[in-house]
Amino acid sequence: MNEHKMWDIVRQFGFAGETESIAPFGRGHINDTYSVSCTGGYKYILQRINVSIFRHPEDVMNNIEQVTLYLRDKIRERGGDERRETLHVLRASDGRTFITDNTGEVWRAYDFIPNSVSCDIARNAGDSYRCGIAFGSFERDLADFPVDRLKETIPNFHYTPARYDNFEQAVRQNFAMRAEGCSDEIHFLEERAACRSELTDGCAAGKLPVRVTHNDTKINNVLFDRVTGEILAVVDLDTVMPGLTAYDFGDMIRSGAATGAEDEADLSKVGFDISKFEGYLRGYIEGCGGALTKEEIRVLPRAAYVITYEQALRFLEDHLNGDIYYKISVPGHNLIRARTQIRLLSEMEKYMDEMQRMTAAYL
Repeated sequence: MNEHKMWDIVRQFGFAGETESIAPFGRGHINDTYSVSCTGGYKYILQRINVSIFRHPEDVMNNIEQVTLYLRDKIRERGGDERRETLHVLRASDGRTFITDNTGEVWRAYDFIPNSVSCDIARNAGDSYRCGIAFGSFERDLADFPVDRLKETIPNFHYTPARYDNFEQAVRQNFAMRAEGCSDEIHFLEERAACRSELTDGCAAGKLPVRVTHNDTKINNVLFDRVTGEILAVVDLDTVMPGLTAYDFGDMIRSGAATGAEDEADLSKVGFDISKFEGYLRGYIEGCGGALTKEEIRVLPRAAYVITYEQALRFLEDHLNGDIYYKISVPGHNLIRARTQIRLLSEMEKYMDEMQRMTAAYL
């Protein structure tokens, strides 16, 4: 990124103090994030929105602003600190929540939440419990938000039948000529295709209500107090939109109950931690505070399976298409990611009865 361009973008947001430094921040797959330090101790987050993924940044920012303003009211009502417990969107000098530079790139800014820290993995069941509480509380606070005011920032984001159709198209087209090298993975996913409609059929039948959901519930999207370790805020709100609670719980388990990293090449290190599943389950239901229906609770174990299956489809599709969606750092990175998800699915199959027994205790 051109340094002069970055400083020009910063000036358009009118941050307090004089800019001292701009540095890359975080390890996100989609957007580019920077920390901006200014004189007087002021600090901000600056992000370039990936418009090849989020094609309508105005909808993204409208959703984020509506939801964070609503959350700030909730936080004030209970005597919390609204500056630390949710994101604070900053406006540019023209009054908008984002700017478009002269090359068409789109930028936004937030106040930096002080004395906060995130973690990339749940180290133990205690971490998974706290993460479950964080996302459960987020959905509880938004339970009364009028969901029809939000736009889909990525259409059909967790509509698994459409994800499967896209995967099958990638297999047929074989654009990057890679299908032969992953025939076992393709066969595995095709054999389990019946699971793809479990959640969407429940929604269509009126059994699973549409709510405001986060849709990217990894533990590194939760900020904790650096000193006390207490939950502060849920962040990375680009995919906040109408959805199912099953999506959020499912992605928590997919990303958090695996014993290996999402791109672990040694599959012997990838397993399923049932104690972390129990921690997420207990924390999530507690955080939701009675907002979930019995059917929403009942489907949680299968939600973990379906969302893991969906992510395997997405990684393998991107590998077949030539790595056009997810950032990669090594050749075959998306195939490695797909294989970890497939391994995780196999492990979940061994534990499904136990997962369902644990969940039944909350019905």
